[in-house]
Amino acid sequence: MSNQSKYVKGYYSILQYVPDPERAEGVNIGIVLLCLEKGFLKAKTSKDNQRVRRLFRLQDAPDLDLKRLTIFKEAFTERVASEATSIHSLEDFQRFIETRANQLRLTAPRSIKLAEPETELVRLFESLVEEQSLPEAQHATRATTEIKRQFRALLDQRGVTQKVQEKVSYTLPLLG
Repeated sequence: MSNQSKYVKGYYSILQYVPDPERAEGVNIGIVLLCLEKGFLKAKTSKDNQRVRRLFRLQDAPDLDLKRLTIFKEAFTERVASEATSIHSLEDFQRFIETRANQLRLTAPRSIKLAEPETELVRLFESLVEEQSLPEAQHATRATTEIKRQFRALLDQRGVTQKVQEKVSYTLPLLG
């Protein structure tokens, strides 16, 4: 039996929080995965609302209620679980997606090959939702580390590493 034959077709949709439907700006907060051949339909949502808080600051979105969003996510996960017995086709899944008209929206379903639905749900969640929800300081640290690495490599390549002094403080007269 080939490795390819254990794969089956599935569909996933990204759950997005859209605080202002008129602007259509959203942030990924979850994944819904459907695998008809394995009778699998499940949602996974972010545990916290850090990315929502960071992208939609309270002063920019005065109606942003993070406690309410947490309740919405829990209710959504329960709704997906209850719909598992009534979604038997891609068309049923699309109809379910079209019923999401409030601040929680689902993207159009995308097809995917998968072997184990539960594992694929976690992988999709990590790559499309969780990885993106790192605190801002971690993003800045990663970027700074990468810039330093590239700069050191460039200095090494030019043979001037020993001529560069690190951690030099300088006070700008105008700024004090």
